[in-house]
Amino acid sequence: MKAFAKVFSCKETITLTFKYSLPFKNLFRMANTNKKYLEKSDNSCPHTGKLIAKELESSNMTMAEVARRIDAYPSVVRAYLQQPSLQIGILWRVGAAIGYHLLAEIAMAFSKVYPEISNPMIEKELQEKNELIAALEAELKVYKEIVQSKMGGGA
Repeated sequence: MKAFAKVFSCKETITLTFKYSLPFKNLFRMANTNKKYLEKSDNSCPHTGKLIAKELESSNMTMAEVARRIDAYPSVVRAYLQQPSLQIGILWRVGAAIGYHLLAEIAMAFSKVYPEISNPMIEKELQEKNELIAALEAELKVYKEIVQSKMGGGA
């Protein structure tokens, strides 16, 4: 340590430290903070603020009413309407306050953009519903035949 102090003065040590710390700055810098998920493209996410604004307009609900229901200031709700992307917790609270399933709206938009991605639970439920419809149609056919035979036989 004494040898280092003898070779370099205090001023040179600071300069040396600063000079050689610059290349390492890039190693510790965080990733690009540009919000790439907000860039417009073919698979852009829907503007969640506009979804809320559209529903408020169709339901004739004011921002003040929504603010009261979520226990926030109207300026906060106004800010939400301008945001292209909101946290799920905010969507949940606002959706409950206005009586609209915002997350389902986003899920439908997702399935339109990515139809090849399926939800196994939904696929299973759809298959079960289709099987039930087929069974009910077969039962209805039997009832129609019974009614036809009674009307045809009794006339």
